[in-house]
Amino acid sequence: MADQLVPTVKTPVTPVGFARALLKVWPEATREACGVLYAQYAVETGAGAACWNWNLGNVKYTRGWGGDYVALVRNREYDEKTQSYYETAKADPSSWFRAYPSFEAGMRAFVLSKTTGQWKSTKPFIERGDHAGYSAELKRLRYYTAPLDAYQAGMRTWFGRWMKMGAWEEAVEPGETMPPPPPSSAPVTLESPRRDPTRAPGFSNLDYDPDAPPDDVA
Repeated sequence: MADQLVPTVKTPVTPVGFARALLKVWPEATREACGVLYAQYAVETGAGAACWNWNLGNVKYTRGWGGDYVALVRNREYDEKTQSYYETAKADPSSWFRAYPSFEAGMRAFVLSKTTGQWKSTKPFIERGDHAGYSAELKRLRYYTAPLDAYQAGMRTWFGRWMKMGAWEEAVEPGETMPPPPPSSAPVTLESPRRDPTRAPGFSNLDYDPDAPPDDVA
């Protein structure tokens, strides 16, 4: 079946939920590694204010990807030549982003693409908790269009918040390396999203407008 355009659904997650889901995909992850990836999620989505269809890293859609996609309204891109942002139309492929059917699927794609997949060269930076080096490597790989210094500043802010908020400690019980896995026959149950009180006001997705309303396309 060909890739399909699906309705746009806002899918924010809590920091604790993020950590628990990540550990199901990457049990060996450390607090610092999780912090780097959470910081990117927060930078890319305004801590969930502009997270659509479980695309935790705002990865663009390209034809033939093999999955569904959404077309966003008021999507913003950065032009390095003019050093300014501009909006793209829904019909412009720059406004198309991958869509995942569940949090589990989105997290798996987010983690594996950075550790074994397309952007695996970023893994050493993640493991070291080096959010600045991670940002630079992603820029080298043309993962994002925003200025490097702006991306690094956002990563620094969110990594610092992550290290203070206690989400990792809540996700991992004392004496455990990861949460107990659910029975193999049972679906993974993730906590319902709620507003993140640590979300920094005014800092949002560098390529999206977080105030854009959901685009209800059939």
